[in-house]
Formats: sequence, structure tokens, C-alpha cells
Amino acid sequence: MTDAKKTSVFEPVLLEIFVTTRCNLDCTYCSSRELVSSGEKTITLKRLTRAIDLFSLHAVPQRFHRMEKSQFTQRVISFTGGEPMLEFGLLREAVNYIRNKSEKFTIIVNTNGTILDKKKADFLLGQDVNIAISLDGTRETTDYHRKFREKKGVSVFDAVVDNLNKTPKEYLGNLRVAVTTTSKTIGSIIESIEFLQKMGFKRVALDLDSYEIWGKKDLKFLKKVLAEVRKYYIGIMNTGSLERIEKILGFSLENVQRSRDYQ
Repeated sequence: MTDAKKTSVFEPVLLEIFVTTRCNLDCTYCSSRELVSSGEKTITLKRLTRAIDLFSLHAVPQRFHRMEKSQFTQRVISFTGGEPMLEFGLLREAVNYIRNKSEKFTIIVNTNGTILDKKKADFLLGQDVNIAISLDGTRETTDYHRKFREKKGVSVFDAVVDNLNKTPKEYLGNLRVAVTTTSKTIGSIIESIEFLQKMGFKRVALDLDSYEIWGKKDLKFLKKVLAEVRKYYIGIMNTGSLERIEKILGFSLENVQRSRDYQ
């Protein structure tokens, strides 16, 4: 008697939906540049709900308990673009559709934050949606790569921070900041960390521009900066100041791949 033929099982854990190619920014390091520049296109609600249904069908949660604990990953539906907030009506319908299903999904909405307001934040946070805002740190660092598509000379940093200042302070602790660093901005990472902490954020996802070609000098500098970050954290722990230690321990600095799981 021969062993039964093994069959592979398709068990996706992440569904990433590009809501629209529309975007009001023209960031120099945009990973979706080719998609955004290909013309304005927005997914239909019919296609969107079909994708969610297929994901729900194949991402079977009952199988997850047999996985090693270290391998456990939540089922995530992530909305990106372009700028998803430009199609907020569609986004709202999609979130309601997901929450009306019996399955429990982690929902992430990635946004540049320039058109995020209290009304949008109220709805998303009320539906237990994780909002990830792109903000690279201080004004100089953020505006180095992040530019408005049409409003030339207008600060993206100022627009985002102005919107955040109009939302309740307690919201900031529930938002995640996505920080992208390049060889041109990595040197200001400690300054950016301190700034984001001071603003009230508690979760920061740090990523290197994966499309940039880092030369030997850049990598050497990166190694030096990361050593300085390590020294910075150790220095705070060694101060013995409970206030500073509690503040740093309540601030999560992660890489983007880890943060996508939202565990």
C-alpha cells in the first residue's frame, strides 16, 4: 500500500488591496510609482468584496492552531494605494463588509495622513481598524522625499501634523507611524524617534527604502547610525530615571515586516 498523495494547502494570511492608483503626493521613494503613474484607476466594490470573500474562503483560521506558536500570524487585510483616503466612501463600505462577516480579521489602512480628519479617524478606530500613517520624522526629514503632486512648495509634514493636531490626543497612541529612511535621511533617525515620541505616538514601524541601492559608504554609515540608536536606548536605561525608562518601554520601534502582522 502506498502513502496517500500529499496535496499542498493554500493558506494565505495577508490580503493587500490597492484601492486606487490616485494619490495627491509624489514621493521620490514611492514603491508604487509605476502603478500610480499608469493612470487613475479605482477598484470597484464588486471586485473588492469578491477578493475579501476569496481570502475568507482560503484563509482558514481553524488550521492555525496546529502551527508552531512562533509561526502564528493573524489574518490581515491591508488597504493601500495610491492614497486610500481619496476613496473613503469605498473604503468605508469595504470595512463595514469585513466587519459584518463572521470571521475576525485584522484590518490595516495605510495613508499619507494629508487628508485624514477626525471624522475618518472616528469611523476607522471605531471599527477597530489599524491606521498606519507615513511620517518620516521631523519637517526636514519628512519633506526631503515626500512632496505634494500639485501643491508645489507646500510642506507635507505641516499638512499631516496639522491634521493630527485636530484629532484627540488619545488617538495618537492608537495610530502607527510608518517611517521610511534612505541613505539621505538615516542620520536623523534618533531625532525623528524623539520627535515622534514627543508627539505621543507609541508604535513606529521603521523601514529602509528597499528600492535604493545602498553603496559601501552608505552601509558603513547605516551600521554606525544603528550602533548609535542602540547606545541611545542603553543610555536611557542606564539613567535610572523611571519616567524616561517608562516612556521608552512604552514606545514600540519595529521593522515594517514585523509590524504588518499587528500582533
